[in-house]
Parts: sequence; C-alpha cells; structure tokens
Amino acid sequence: PQFIQSSIPLPSKLDFKGNLAVNWKKFKRLWTNYEIASRLSTQSSNLRTATLLTCIGPDILEIYDGLPFGNEEEKTDIDKVIELLDAFFIGETNEIYEAYLFNQRVQEVGESFDVFLTALRSLAKTCNFGIMQERMIRDRVCIDICRASETTSKQLKEMSHAEEVSAVATGHPKSKIGLRHNEVRNFSKVQRPSTTK
Repeated sequence: PQFIQSSIPLPSKLDFKGNLAVNWKKFKRLWTNYEIASRLSTQSSNLRTATLLTCIGPDILEIYDGLPFGNEEEKTDIDKVIELLDAFFIGETNEIYEAYLFNQRVQEVGESFDVFLTALRSLAKTCNFGIMQERMIRDRVCIDICRASETTSKQLKEMSHAEEVSAVATGHPKSKIGLRHNEVRNFSKVQRPSTTK
C-alpha cells in the first residue's frame, strides 16, 4: 500500500460564516487537490472519510450525525459522505436567483477586466446556461461596457452644466467656458440623435 505524503499541508477548515454553498465548493476543490497530492485518494474509504471530517473541522460533527445515511457502511463511504454534504450545503440550485446574481455583477472601480471576467464565469456555472454560457458571458460584458459609457457621458454632461453655472455666477461669458454641452457631446462615444430642427 502507498503511504500518505504527510508533508502536504491539510486544506484550511471549512468557513461556516457567509455563503456556505460557495465556501463548501471552494473547500471541496481544495480537498480534491489534497487527496491527489497526498496520495490519500489511494487509501481506504474509512481513512479518507475520517481525514475529510478532520479537515472540515469540529463544526461538521453535528451536521454529519444528522445526514440521512441509508446504513452504517455509508457513514464511511467517502463518495456518499461528499454527496450528502453537497446536498446539505448546496441543496437545489435556484437558477432564477443565480441568473439574477449573474446579471447584477458589474465591473467594480479599479477591478481588472480579467478579474471581472473570471467572476462572471464563476457565476455562470450555477445558472444552467448550457451551450449558451459563453454567449451570456459575452453579452453581460457588452452590457457592462455600455453602462460604463453611458455613466461617463452623463458625468461629462453634469460637469459641463456645473461649469456653466459657475461661469454665470462669477460673471464670465459663456464663450470662455472650456467645456460646453455641445463640446461634451463630442467627447462621448455614445452619440444621440440631435433634437434640433
């Protein structure tokens, strides 16, 4: 039998605060990597289950004792334990809510595009978009770019108006104002049709 590589550090304990479904998914990925790296995956199911429960931490014991095992053997069947923990922590995915979270995600100020795109990909996984997943991500990125452009245009117009008000209050003629409404329109990438006749 192969020995476990004890020099590989155990995964961090499962965080029971915040979003348990997300925390469990992250922990499970770490656990899978740990099992491979430490060669634990080649050991008995009994040892693997005991190690899993130890890694998760003491908060898991009450949950584990309450899981609906069919018989005593299932309590040490690592695959069954993980299946039941998946059901406990994740449950059934509410696709409508997951799609809502996906569509509410915007690129934060100072956030790189790569981080934003990675977050969208992660959110899309729970939306059940199927073969449309890449298209939905692309459309979400385009919508965010358009939103940012409209926000910039609106801010430029507000800045122009503020400068005009300031110029009137200080007695400077309108012709000396650096940014006027018509000049702001030229800066905007989103051109709107003129309303003048």
